[in-house]
Amino acid sequence: AALANSIISAYDTGYKAGLPVACYLLGKVYENGLYGQDVDYGMAMEIYKRGVLFNSVICVEAMYDMLQNDFFAALDEDNELSDQCALKGARGGSERLVVATVDAYYEGRLKEYADEIEKYFIPIYNDMTDPEMDDDGRYDAWA
Repeated sequence: AALANSIISAYDTGYKAGLPVACYLLGKVYENGLYGQDVDYGMAMEIYKRGVLFNSVICVEAMYDMLQNDFFAALDEDNELSDQCALKGARGGSERLVVATVDAYYEGRLKEYADEIEKYFIPIYNDMTDPEMDDDGRYDAWA
Protein backbone atom coordinates (compact mmCIF):
# COMPACT_ATOMS: atom_id res chain seq x y z
CA ALA A 1 0.00 0.00 0.00
CA ALA A 2 2.86 2.36 0.79
CA LEU A 3 4.47 1.69 -2.57
CA ALA A 4 1.17 2.25 -4.36
CA ASN A 5 0.66 5.55 -2.53
CA SER A 6 4.16 6.72 -3.41
CA ILE A 7 3.63 5.81 -7.08
CA ILE A 8 0.34 7.73 -7.20
CA SER A 9 1.98 10.63 -5.36
CA ALA A 10 4.84 10.73 -7.89
CA TYR A 11 2.38 10.69 -10.80
CA ASP A 12 0.34 13.43 -9.10
CA THR A 13 3.44 15.59 -8.65
CA GLY A 14 4.29 15.19 -12.33
CA TYR A 15 0.67 15.93 -13.27
CA LYS A 16 0.69 19.15 -11.26
CA ALA A 17 3.98 20.11 -12.91
CA GLY A 18 2.42 19.57 -16.33
CA LEU A 19 4.42 16.55 -17.43
CA PRO A 20 2.44 14.85 -20.22
CA VAL A 21 3.62 11.33 -19.38
CA ALA A 22 2.61 11.82 -15.75
CA CYS A 23 -0.82 13.00 -16.95
CA TYR A 24 -1.17 9.84 -18.99
CA LEU A 25 -0.02 7.53 -16.19
CA LEU A 26 -2.18 9.19 -13.52
CA GLY A 27 -5.12 9.12 -15.90
CA LYS A 28 -4.62 5.38 -16.35
CA VAL A 29 -4.62 4.96 -12.56
CA TYR A 30 -8.09 6.51 -12.33
CA GLU A 31 -9.41 5.00 -15.56
CA ASN A 32 -8.50 1.43 -14.59
CA GLY A 33 -8.51 1.61 -10.80
CA LEU A 34 -4.82 0.79 -10.49
CA TYR A 35 -2.83 0.67 -7.22
CA GLY A 36 -6.00 0.34 -5.15
CA GLN A 37 -7.48 3.58 -6.48
CA ASP A 38 -11.21 3.57 -7.24
CA VAL A 39 -12.21 3.80 -10.91
CA ASP A 40 -13.16 7.41 -11.67
CA TYR A 41 -13.73 8.08 -15.38
CA GLY A 42 -14.49 11.75 -14.83
CA MET A 43 -11.20 12.31 -13.02
CA ALA A 44 -9.30 10.31 -15.65
CA MET A 45 -10.80 12.46 -18.42
CA GLU A 46 -9.86 15.68 -16.58
CA ILE A 47 -6.30 14.44 -16.13
CA TYR A 48 -6.02 13.50 -19.81
CA LYS A 49 -7.34 16.95 -20.76
CA ARG A 50 -4.43 18.52 -18.91
CA GLY A 51 -2.02 16.32 -20.86
CA VAL A 52 -3.71 17.41 -24.09
CA LEU A 53 -3.05 21.04 -23.13
CA PHE A 54 0.63 20.12 -23.24
CA ASN A 55 0.20 18.48 -26.66
CA SER A 56 0.50 14.91 -25.41
CA VAL A 57 -0.57 12.57 -28.20
CA ILE A 58 -0.82 9.64 -25.79
CA CYS A 59 -3.31 11.65 -23.70
CA VAL A 60 -5.32 12.44 -26.85
CA GLU A 61 -5.35 8.73 -27.70
CA ALA A 62 -6.46 7.90 -24.15
CA MET A 63 -9.28 10.46 -24.35
CA TYR A 64 -10.34 9.05 -27.71
CA ASP A 65 -10.39 5.55 -26.26
CA MET A 66 -12.45 6.68 -23.29
CA LEU A 67 -14.98 8.35 -25.59
CA GLN A 68 -15.46 4.95 -27.25
CA ASN A 69 -16.38 3.56 -23.81
CA ASP A 70 -20.07 3.03 -23.05
CA PHE A 71 -19.75 5.36 -20.04
CA PHE A 72 -19.31 8.35 -22.39
CA ALA A 73 -21.61 7.16 -25.20
CA ALA A 74 -24.44 9.55 -24.24
CA LEU A 75 -21.99 12.43 -24.02
CA ASP A 76 -20.71 11.84 -27.56
CA GLU A 77 -23.76 10.57 -29.46
CA ASP A 78 -22.85 12.43 -32.65
CA ASN A 79 -19.16 11.46 -32.38
CA GLU A 80 -18.12 15.12 -32.41
CA LEU A 81 -15.81 14.84 -29.40
CA SER A 82 -14.30 11.59 -30.66
CA ASP A 83 -13.76 13.09 -34.10
CA GLN A 84 -12.06 16.18 -32.67
CA CYS A 85 -9.80 13.96 -30.54
CA ALA A 86 -8.99 11.87 -33.60
CA LEU A 87 -8.15 14.96 -35.65
CA LYS A 88 -5.96 16.43 -32.89
CA GLY A 89 -4.16 13.10 -32.51
CA ALA A 90 -3.70 12.79 -36.27
CA ARG A 91 -2.19 16.27 -36.30
CA GLY A 92 0.12 15.14 -33.52
CA GLY A 93 1.34 12.12 -35.48
CA SER A 94 -0.76 9.26 -34.11
CA GLU A 95 -1.16 6.73 -36.94
CA ARG A 96 -4.06 5.11 -35.10
CA LEU A 97 -5.90 8.42 -34.97
CA VAL A 98 -5.08 9.16 -38.62
CA VAL A 99 -7.11 6.04 -39.39
CA ALA A 100 -9.93 7.20 -37.09
CA THR A 101 -9.89 10.67 -38.69
CA VAL A 102 -10.06 9.34 -42.25
CA ASP A 103 -12.73 6.82 -41.30
CA ALA A 104 -14.82 9.62 -39.76
CA TYR A 105 -14.32 11.69 -42.91
CA TYR A 106 -15.41 8.80 -45.13
CA GLU A 107 -18.49 8.38 -42.92
CA GLY A 108 -19.48 11.98 -43.66
CA ARG A 109 -18.12 13.71 -40.58
CA LEU A 110 -15.30 16.26 -40.28
CA LYS A 111 -16.28 17.77 -43.65
CA GLU A 112 -15.17 21.23 -42.52
CA TYR A 113 -11.61 19.85 -42.47
CA ALA A 114 -11.86 18.25 -45.92
CA ASP A 115 -8.90 20.13 -47.44
CA GLU A 116 -6.58 19.21 -44.59
CA ILE A 117 -7.73 15.59 -44.41
CA GLU A 118 -7.48 15.05 -48.16
CA LYS A 119 -4.09 16.72 -48.42
CA TYR A 120 -2.34 15.27 -45.36
CA PHE A 121 -4.15 12.32 -43.84
CA ILE A 122 -5.67 10.36 -46.71
CA PRO A 123 -2.24 9.82 -48.33
CA ILE A 124 -0.90 8.53 -44.99
CA TYR A 125 -3.98 6.36 -44.60
CA ASN A 126 -3.54 4.95 -48.12
CA ASP A 127 0.13 4.22 -47.48
CA MET A 128 -0.82 2.37 -44.31
CA THR A 129 -3.51 0.28 -45.98
CA ASP A 130 -1.90 -0.43 -49.39
CA PRO A 131 -0.04 -3.71 -49.87
CA GLU A 132 3.72 -3.66 -50.17
CA MET A 133 5.16 -2.89 -53.61
CA ASP A 134 8.35 -4.27 -55.03
CA ASP A 135 11.19 -2.17 -56.49
CA ASP A 136 9.63 -2.38 -59.95
CA GLY A 137 6.34 -0.87 -58.74
CA ARG A 138 4.39 -4.10 -58.87
CA TYR A 139 2.80 -5.70 -55.84
CA ASP A 140 5.08 -8.28 -54.33
CA ALA A 141 3.41 -11.42 -53.03
CA TRP A 142 6.48 -12.12 -50.90
CA ALA A 143 6.57 -8.76 -49.09
